[in-house]
Amino acid sequence: MTYEKLARKLNRSVNAVAAKAKTIGLNKKESRDIKMLRAEAKLESNGRRKMKEFNFKINIGEKVLITTREYKQINKLRGKVISKNKNFITVQSKHYKESFLIRDFYCGMAHIG
Repeated sequence: MTYEKLARKLNRSVNAVAAKAKTIGLNKKESRDIKMLRAEAKLESNGRRKMKEFNFKINIGEKVLITTREYKQINKLRGKVISKNKNFITVQSKHYKESFLIRDFYCGMAHIG
């Protein structure tokens, strides 16, 4: 679909449609056609949507065992959750505190268990 057709359909200017397509990251097939997403990109976007639906249930005060993997080394930390926000979980072990990114749990770099 061309920018002109989209602009007529959305009742916007051609430049506004072109700017929005550029910010979204859509590439042009030719000089005026928009290239639609490939199958791999569709799978990736579907996977990202599923990842957002993952519910992370850890409450403050719970005792947890967190294992992290860095290269070939596996680290285990046993402790109590002392704080939690949308980006980090902080665990107090016997001698020190350590914070973990929540995205590491989503990506599989850290596990609770």
